[in-house]
Amino acid sequence: MSKAPFFISAPRTRSSVLFETAQFYVENAYNLKPLGNHTELFLEFSRNAEFLDVKEDKKYTAELYPIASGGNLNVHYVYPPVFKTRKDRNLYKIQTLEYLKLQGNEFNIKGTMQIIDTYPSIIEFYKDRHFVITKRRNITDYVCSFFVAYTSKLFHARPNNLDRYKKIIQDKVHIDPELFPQIGNLLKQTKQLWQVESLLKEKGYSYSVTYYEDLDTQQKINNKLTEILQTEDWIKYLPDNYSERVPIKIDKDYSEIISNYEDIKDSIKSYIKDSDIERYI
Repeated sequence: MSKAPFFISAPRTRSSVLFETAQFYVENAYNLKPLGNHTELFLEFSRNAEFLDVKEDKKYTAELYPIASGGNLNVHYVYPPVFKTRKDRNLYKIQTLEYLKLQGNEFNIKGTMQIIDTYPSIIEFYKDRHFVITKRRNITDYVCSFFVAYTSKLFHARPNNLDRYKKIIQDKVHIDPELFPQIGNLLKQTKQLWQVESLLKEKGYSYSVTYYEDLDTQQKINNKLTEILQTEDWIKYLPDNYSERVPIKIDKDYSEIISNYEDIKDSIKSYIKDSDIERYI
């Protein structure tokens, strides 16, 4: 019997394309509601929503905060932050989901890296789902992709920002060397996320693993979703304009896009070796 998927997604792994392409079928076939204002409930802060304190002329990053109303769940952007730690944020979000589930309301949500602090609780909550772990084999490109997106604040190319996205790539992106130490943290958290597979095996829960490199054409994406959803019927639920609503794949050579590529590449090599992440690809 097929199950609704729950994605466990490292960034920059084509998880958004998979999730957003499948959402039309998943929400109809499994009676799941969409999350309002955002699909990634467990993100902590938004790179795109900031608060401006006009008295201080300072900008502050907004926290993602869920608000339940009328059986729906919406993400609001708030400042100052409500919670002190990521664990506290996650536990509150899980409690909110449990409360709504008891009322018969379940949601189509994409799990992100931030679940690592409370992943046993999240796995148990979604144990009736089919877990999908999204990965990337080329760790150098993975890190470069993350920092280009982080620096430019453009995580996906879409029809409404495609020209701007291409211009940023053409003009090249300079990665601030002060960000380089964060490579270690990114790889540490990614490794923790991918270790979730061991728990799924131990529990005997249903899961699949996908790789960015295997999803480079629409046909391969379609085939993978058919495998995950165990049906080809999902294709019938796609709206006519769905291709305008999902991220657009832009082939990138990071040695051409990042102006200080050699510097960050050397740092990445060092952190890859220290993290031992390649064991979990």
